[in-house]
Amino acid sequence: MSQNEFRLLKWLAAFVVAALLAGFGVLFKQMIDVRIAVVNLRAEMIRGVGVLNEHLGRIETRLDIVEGGLTRLEEQGDRTGAVE
Repeated sequence: MSQNEFRLLKWLAAFVVAALLAGFGVLFKQMIDVRIAVVNLRAEMIRGVGVLNEHLGRIETRLDIVEGGLTRLEEQGDRTGAVE
């Protein structure tokens, strides 16, 4: 192997190593981007569940009010002797 071929081989090996490192760098950055996206989606989902729980609480409160009103109406009907 001549000295020129050896230099070419060294240059090619250095290029391959640099390309591999760059590829791993890009892959690592994409993995970080995916992780950040997952964390953001999880936070958004948790906020959505919180809003849903808030709405469910309001619905339960309204149902309790309606149920209480129906119970009072039934009691009033029983006191007045109304026939159903």
